[in-house]
Amino acid sequence: MNCRFYLIKANHIKSWVFILSTLIGHQLFAQYKVTGTINDEDGKPLIGATIHIMGSARGTASDVNGNYVISDLSPGQYFLEFTFIGFERQQKQVNLIQDEELDVQLVTATASLGEVIVSANKQLQDIQQTPISMTAVQSKQIEQLQIGELNELNRVAANFNSYDDGGGSFQVFASRGIYTIDVIPAVGIYVDEVPFFSSWGFPTLLSDIERIEILKGPQGTLYGRNALAGAINIITKRPTNQVRGFVKNGYGNLNQSSASAGVSFPIVKDKLFAKANVGHTRRDGYINNIAIGTDDLLERESVTEGFKIDYYPTNRLSFSLSSGLEVREVNAYALLGGFGADNAYFDSLLQSRPYEVNFDRQGIYNTTTTHNALKVSYEFPKATLSSISSLQYYENTRDNDDFDFTPLDINYIADAVHNNHTISQEIRLNSTNNEKFNWIGGLYLYYVDRQDITPTVSTELAGNSAGEFTQRLDANIEQRGLALFGQADYKLTSQLSVLLGLRYEIERSEITAIREHFRNGQNFEDADNVLFTPDGPDPSPLVNSNVQTDATFDAFSPKIGVNYEVSNDLFLFGNVARGYRPGGLNQFVDNEDAAQYDPEFSWNYEVGVKSSWLNNRLKANLTAFYINWEDQQLFTIVDQNSLLFGIDNLGQSTSQGVELEMNFLPVKGLNLTANVGYLSAEITDYEVIGFSGETLNNEGNQQGYSPEWNGNFAAHYERKLGSKTTGFIGLDYIFQSEMFFDPENTVKQDTYGLLNGRIGTNYQNFEVSLWAKNLTDEVYFSYGYSVGGGAASFASYGLPRTYGFNTVFKF
Repeated sequence: MNCRFYLIKANHIKSWVFILSTLIGHQLFAQYKVTGTINDEDGKPLIGATIHIMGSARGTASDVNGNYVISDLSPGQYFLEFTFIGFERQQKQVNLIQDEELDVQLVTATASLGEVIVSANKQLQDIQQTPISMTAVQSKQIEQLQIGELNELNRVAANFNSYDDGGGSFQVFASRGIYTIDVIPAVGIYVDEVPFFSSWGFPTLLSDIERIEILKGPQGTLYGRNALAGAINIITKRPTNQVRGFVKNGYGNLNQSSASAGVSFPIVKDKLFAKANVGHTRRDGYINNIAIGTDDLLERESVTEGFKIDYYPTNRLSFSLSSGLEVREVNAYALLGGFGADNAYFDSLLQSRPYEVNFDRQGIYNTTTTHNALKVSYEFPKATLSSISSLQYYENTRDNDDFDFTPLDINYIADAVHNNHTISQEIRLNSTNNEKFNWIGGLYLYYVDRQDITPTVSTELAGNSAGEFTQRLDANIEQRGLALFGQADYKLTSQLSVLLGLRYEIERSEITAIREHFRNGQNFEDADNVLFTPDGPDPSPLVNSNVQTDATFDAFSPKIGVNYEVSNDLFLFGNVARGYRPGGLNQFVDNEDAAQYDPEFSWNYEVGVKSSWLNNRLKANLTAFYINWEDQQLFTIVDQNSLLFGIDNLGQSTSQGVELEMNFLPVKGLNLTANVGYLSAEITDYEVIGFSGETLNNEGNQQGYSPEWNGNFAAHYERKLGSKTTGFIGLDYIFQSEMFFDPENTVKQDTYGLLNGRIGTNYQNFEVSLWAKNLTDEVYFSYGYSVGGGAASFASYGLPRTYGFNTVFKF
């Protein structure tokens, strides 16, 4: 009896195991397909339209009847992109639990705002359903807003501004009152998921871009170090089964010219793809140096090239290899100011003698950057394993660079070299095709080797009675870091979700900084480390030094969030997140005690609402935030005896504000954008020792690079002029209220705005346009800073009015 019972029970269990195995196997290995037809506005089939699965190279093209089929798809969530030359792209979300039919109508000028799919959380999502404050622009908007360089991203979002010295050598990104003038950025820059560790190596020119995403507020959990204020995701276009390409040419005033070309094509259909692009730009300078009678300061020239190869040996395994090179030369820099310069001094120059400097030497900056990456991904039924390896290198040389900012030959920099090698490796596993529970976790490793050789020459005019001598600094900094991170988003109900994330990062830095002094090519030093001349002891107090030290920094970067989907058109979210920028070691010091500075942190609290109205013709997003920025890293005098500069943790500040971002299509073909930000950023604790040894209290000052009001407006209109011809016209306006370039509030820029415009026509695959930037010829400062508690202050002029024409041929 018992044996028979157990036999029946065993058979019963086997039956359930078989049923469960069948169900699980069906879920794991079931394959579905998406089919449909692509038509134009008149219902005519579009032949050869591209259908692309976003985040992969998989896709197809429509046949002679406009039909398409994508098969062998696992169950889950997909985003499909539909494109055809001369028509607006569309992006559609598909949740596959069975075969799906999806018909699409493409239009030449859209009458509604389509979905914008982003990857800010390391997975594809509709931007209106992404629970963070962010803005994204796609390739067409990038063209409309004339964004060709990183420093032009201030045309995109509110409370996010970009600045540079006019030549592109020094770039500053400020988000919600957080910024840095250091080469280690406070806003992380990522190109195809690969981070850039130094602003010297930033890709200044933007070409063949699919999408740019701007994430505001700390993004430390997923993006790690240097995302203290936010992150910029740049996603380049991927090659597909379609042969695609472009040729662009342009010319304008200041003798500026540009030429670029690119092509992408399949090598083996559905398996192996490639793309390549090249570019060249140049522009005359616009700053006059009255001391030596030149007018070509900030003249610059750049050459770029890149390639990408994507390989899909199976539907689940993929390889992507990319490489880029940029070589640029700038007649730089064109800073005005110096010791004793204040707001009245800068204002008088701005009003009476714009675009002039007055110093006896004119340097040249040469920069070479390379970035290489290999991404390997394997898609499991419910997760994707990815490996992202990168190798980056940049070298910057400076020669004959004036260092006293006067017409007198006192100090200059000769043959300085800065180079940086960076190796990074990220391994991550993230869920896919899961509507209820999404998660990501991974490991990130990096190694940075940076060398700075800076010879500074001091002449007799510097007070050296024994004659000219050279101080040579040779510094080598190595950084090794490791990070573990994870983030999960869980739907408690069909509308309510919670998000939890945490990152732990540890970094070890080592420095060797050798400072030597030479006269007539010889190093004069006695046993007591006193600088000697052939005639005896040098009256200069400078001594040789050799600083060798190390430090370890670590931090946790948590994130907590909640979001509620009221409807398909209304989405609410709130986040608390911590940002982190590691500490480091100063190289311009001659003792170990002054070398180390600690990490800085920011806590961000934000709530927001994302909404769509009028049948998706209006999108309006509103965010409010509060940030506490602690242990702020600032340039100051780190050794009062030797008056050597470096970074120290001196400041603390708070910022709070509101951001409204709107996009509206009132009629077919007319696209209106308005982004407005209010920002109140105040120094709450910042005392610094001035040159004369006095204590300067900056509490209550306005934070640098933090205009109270800022934003941008844009209007673009497009209309068919014939069966194959389209005309377009656009204007955009960038504005900001009064702000300071430094926390000491010694370098001020008054309220100003820049008006840009573009008008042109498309005929089939050919486009010609006229463009202008800074139409009203506004004179303004685009970059500035101060040192020594504001004792020495500097600023640089932004571009005057520029204009020209462009031609584009696409195939």
